[in-house]
Amino acid sequence: MKYIRYMGPEHSTTDWLFLLQDVMRKEGKDVNVELLSPDDVSLVALQGPTAAAVLQSLTKLQLNRLPFMSSTLADIGMFLHS
Repeated sequence: MKYIRYMGPEHSTTDWLFLLQDVMRKEGKDVNVELLSPDDVSLVALQGPTAAAVLQSLTKLQLNRLPFMSSTLADIGMFLHS
């Protein structure tokens, strides 16, 4: 299942996410939109030409395989995702 993650205000501007979910499901895609509270998640953004090399020793995720401008769930050091 693919997830669309959105960490922003929970009001009518998020309606388009659910419309997008419906369109993608009609195309046969397995998609679930979930609105996340900032209290439940955190974001790490390490950027720059050597970012992957710096962070790689802290995670089992192969960062060099993560496409540009993408995101994923990952365990980083002692911080484990649930």
